[in-house]
Amino acid sequence: MPLDLTVDVGVVMAGSSLGDPAHFQSSLDLLKAIESREGWSLALDSKGRIRYQYEEKVKQGFGQAWLRRLASTGRISMIKWQKLNKGIVTGLKEEHFDTEDFKYVETAAATSCRKLVSHDPDYSTAIRAILRRINLSIIAAADACALE
Repeated sequence: MPLDLTVDVGVVMAGSSLGDPAHFQSSLDLLKAIESREGWSLALDSKGRIRYQYEEKVKQGFGQAWLRRLASTGRISMIKWQKLNKGIVTGLKEEHFDTEDFKYVETAAATSCRKLVSHDPDYSTAIRAILRRINLSIIAAADACALE
């Protein structure tokens, strides 16, 4: 089954040994899974907001090489992000959702799998509940690796 995952930059950083070492192995496993599993791809927004963040935070090494390999093998899905409805945006803002993360939510909401891979503690229980109203799930890298 095709799987177009939106991946927070923190996961890419962790898998590139630039982020939280507690998430290194599961993040690395996910990056390798996206690269190697049949039908899997990395979902990036067509406006380039996520790609820009990757380039700013993962300037060299494994992460950049991984992105180049994905691009050269057709494993990047360009997604026209979905504008969130006013009620969802208001709810997220009321919960002090980091506005920098809207690019991930808007992109993931427009993918076929509707999953955002993140280890960011800002995705609180309340924020996750709001996102579930639009059938969007926040999952850890290890959980993403377990997807079929």
